[in-house]
Amino acid sequence: MLKKISAKYISHDKEILSLGIQAGVLSAIFSLLHVFLHNITSIALFAVVGVFVCSLIQTIAMKYGVYSRIVANILLAVSAGVFAILGSQIGNNLLVSSLIIILIVPFVGFASLSDAITAALVLFTVDLFVVSAGLKFSIDASIIYGLAFTFGGVMLAVSSYIFDVIIFNKNKTLTTSVYKFKFSNLFVKFKLTITFAILLTMAVLLANFIAIHFRLPQGFWVPMTTLLILKNDGAFTRQRLIHRLFGTFYGSIVAAIVIYLIANNYILAILILPLMFFIVSSLSLHYGAYTFFLTIMISILVDLLEPGGYAIPLHRITDTVLGILCVVIALFFFQPIINYSLSNALKRKKVFD
Repeated sequence: MLKKISAKYISHDKEILSLGIQAGVLSAIFSLLHVFLHNITSIALFAVVGVFVCSLIQTIAMKYGVYSRIVANILLAVSAGVFAILGSQIGNNLLVSSLIIILIVPFVGFASLSDAITAALVLFTVDLFVVSAGLKFSIDASIIYGLAFTFGGVMLAVSSYIFDVIIFNKNKTLTTSVYKFKFSNLFVKFKLTITFAILLTMAVLLANFIAIHFRLPQGFWVPMTTLLILKNDGAFTRQRLIHRLFGTFYGSIVAAIVIYLIANNYILAILILPLMFFIVSSLSLHYGAYTFFLTIMISILVDLLEPGGYAIPLHRITDTVLGILCVVIALFFFQPIINYSLSNALKRKKVFD
């Protein structure tokens, strides 16, 4: 029974398991550092987020070889750190954040049919802007937290190099060369992605409006959910929507129980290790399981930052439902309008041609 469950939800690939352990240990160390410093600063927790996000792109880039995933890791650590600084300076400014969303979110759509690393690199970079735009820090704090994110991500890249290259010599690759980011790769299938790029932008704009206008606690989860769920494939979007909803629901229940029963912050910090391990090892197999473990971990991290008990998982569920609602609105209302408008534009072009 346990073997069947494990085979369905948890990857047994040795490299992914190794990455999960590395990410878990680093995240637990940073979390313990935060608790040891008695919450004087949140720098260590931003480093945890850096480890987490970079572990995702390493998992996605696993088949490209160890050097390519380390390069992708470092690129994401830097780019997402910069965008996190930018986003946190906007801090709940609806007009400015909306304008920047209009400028950057289309690139997520354009890159959606590019190679897996480029698509993930653009998606997670923009995602960090969307998340940090729901926060507000001074310029000094923004830079410090952005650097902390980058530091956490780079530390994971260093760990991967030490263990996977130097110690275990896992220089396996299915490609002829190490990954290099090329801006032109974003537009390789421009005509096939333009509709999705517009749709995604409109959906994220709606989600961002809801989060800021209604001043939702941790409201950044709304546009983040929309950005991560809506894909350039209707069936795939529906599957992720269901997995996200149920993973968040069950994860929030478990998180509320854990936060209620465990008052010791050191124990909560240590729990980040197995949670991060399961997040990494479940991502490639089952998005629902990944979301389940992620929800528990994020709830604990937010509780370490701002103790909130049951409120944190409740906010997570509420924001996820709202983000999903924005996806549904986009698919059933925005998409027909976009298709109709583009169709008419093409007809007019043919007339004039």
